[in-house]
Amino acid sequence: MKHLSTYRIRLTAIVSLIVAGTLATAQVNVIRIGPGAKKPARDGFVYALPQTAIKVTVAVKETELVKGPYAEYADEYLGLKNPVMANGHEYDLLDIQVEGVSQPDPSQFYFVEVNEKTSKDDRNLIFSLAENGVLKAVNAGVSTQNEPSTRTTEVKAYLTPSMFPYVTSPSQFQKTDTIIRIVTVDTSTVKKRYFKTSFDEKPSEQKAREAADMVARLREGLVNLLTGFQEISYDPNTLKYMTENVKNLREEYVSMFKGLRLEKVQTYTFFVVPEDDKSSMAITICKFSKESGITEQADAKARDITLTFKRDGSTTHLAGYVPKTGAGESAVLYYRIPEAAQVMVKYQNQSYASTSIPISQFGVVVPMPLQRTRIEFNEHTGAIRNVMFE
Repeated sequence: MKHLSTYRIRLTAIVSLIVAGTLATAQVNVIRIGPGAKKPARDGFVYALPQTAIKVTVAVKETELVKGPYAEYADEYLGLKNPVMANGHEYDLLDIQVEGVSQPDPSQFYFVEVNEKTSKDDRNLIFSLAENGVLKAVNAGVSTQNEPSTRTTEVKAYLTPSMFPYVTSPSQFQKTDTIIRIVTVDTSTVKKRYFKTSFDEKPSEQKAREAADMVARLREGLVNLLTGFQEISYDPNTLKYMTENVKNLREEYVSMFKGLRLEKVQTYTFFVVPEDDKSSMAITICKFSKESGITEQADAKARDITLTFKRDGSTTHLAGYVPKTGAGESAVLYYRIPEAAQVMVKYQNQSYASTSIPISQFGVVVPMPLQRTRIEFNEHTGAIRNVMFE
């Protein structure tokens, strides 16, 4: 009888725990929103699990080529071998960066239905959601974390109204013709001189020769400044100012022969959401060529910039132990365990970026009973950050 009484006490304790757990979890029903889900009969709210999108940032250097007005005479007068001979553009792929960003998963929305028949104390559940609807915590304070700052650098190229300001200064030259008229009166002969002044356009070769002479004079003047030819003790700041201005003026004249290369950096951002069942396939982000830069259109010279994933398989063994989430009601919350993957960006078989990123949708969705617990979730991956059982 003593053993029977002990058994009854233990059985009563077990039943009490089951009832207490039922009361603690029966206050809400969690319904997955999707095909086949019935419309909730009571009030509640919606939360979402996050998915990982891959943010790809591509930096491209664009070079605008401007032909100089005297490019044909660059080798003859200045000995320049590779001047710009035609206007155009060139593009170079500078850098590619990848990072994971979080967003709500449209296939993982849940409706939390509150049972109004439960006691007031049992209804004291506190749910914390992010601004995008992702669940952050249940009955727990949310730890404050600094979000990664995004800095955008804008590079502008400012062009002067005239790229070659000295090419037309001056563009004409004065020509004076002497006209001699012989006038004979009886036996006397008189010579009269007339001067005719006119302005003619300088030929390109003459203007190129004058520009080359100016380059030579500026080079000589710079040497005289640096060697103290004037025998004047200039103030260091004054000497620096004169030297820089002579150099700049010389470069402007030289640019009329070799042309201009105006460079600027452009940044392109793409977002890719990898799918669990297509993780082994390469994803084309965009196309790139040195002639047209970044393009999404058909271009015979452009080649694909691709994104590939190599999963580490860390959650593969969990698939057989975790019950699948359905569309019915349950007194559990759902969270995610992400799986890491090596994310690589390639262009013409050359790797430009490679990093390991935890990807939420590559992992598993796990149910957790709504008992008297305090849970804090990682809003970026959907995984549990902290949990405390009371």
